[in-house]
Amino acid sequence: MRAWDETDAYMEELGINVTTFDVTSGDFRFDISPVDFCYCTDFGHMHDIEEIKRAFVCINQHLRDGGCLIVETGLGISREEWLAAFKECGFEIVGEYENRMEAIKSTAEKERYNPAIDLFHLQMPIYRYENVEVYNDNIALEYPNDGRGPKYHFCIKADGKWVGWIDVKMYYSIRCYHDGQIGYMIEKKKDRNHGYTTKALLAIKPFLRQSGFKRILINTDANNLPSRRVCEKIGAKLIETFDTPKWTNLYKQGQRRGCMHEWIIEEETNQPV
Repeated sequence: MRAWDETDAYMEELGINVTTFDVTSGDFRFDISPVDFCYCTDFGHMHDIEEIKRAFVCINQHLRDGGCLIVETGLGISREEWLAAFKECGFEIVGEYENRMEAIKSTAEKERYNPAIDLFHLQMPIYRYENVEVYNDNIALEYPNDGRGPKYHFCIKADGKWVGWIDVKMYYSIRCYHDGQIGYMIEKKKDRNHGYTTKALLAIKPFLRQSGFKRILINTDANNLPSRRVCEKIGAKLIETFDTPKWTNLYKQGQRRGCMHEWIIEEETNQPV
């Protein structure tokens, strides 16, 4: 894309590949490789901090791990709001210079929650736990520059009938911290409250371990008590209760308060004394 101003032209003269864009909405994507650096000169056309957060998340998806983002701040938004926005959208502040903030794309969460192995076409057996069986139904691969990676879809069979499903995201991104990495559903009301989801999740724990997960995130609606009890039964720990960010899919689906649970997947390391 052609550079728009003298700074961009100067960078191009130095041999730096430059993509100049106007953030006219909070959701955007470009068919480019992950970039090293993004400089935002003006968010003035955006209406509020939530639109800026949506833009931050999209920028995060286009930056390489450890990539730098510099933003001209102000706009009537307090320093505390800017700092909170950077943190929520996966950035760590490394410098402040008058009306500018410099941040890098955080890798701490990715190292914590990303599986160690990329398994795009894992040949999986049937996973069982007591009267519940779990079958892999399909594999969704990556969506370039959309913040989504490979996902496995499992079907749950309990007491001889198909009752629901589990989705597992085989990656970590900042969206995962607010959406979770595992989703599940028992389709019919009459099949709920039988422990099927709990047993199905315990059934696929060996798959998660084989895939290289050490920890995995599960988000539940704060008002969804049955789903929260499932997390308790499998041993997932509540690590945060938060206001659901407006840029997430869960907010669009109606969730306003979320509970994030962390499920330890790695083998127990405690040895008998």
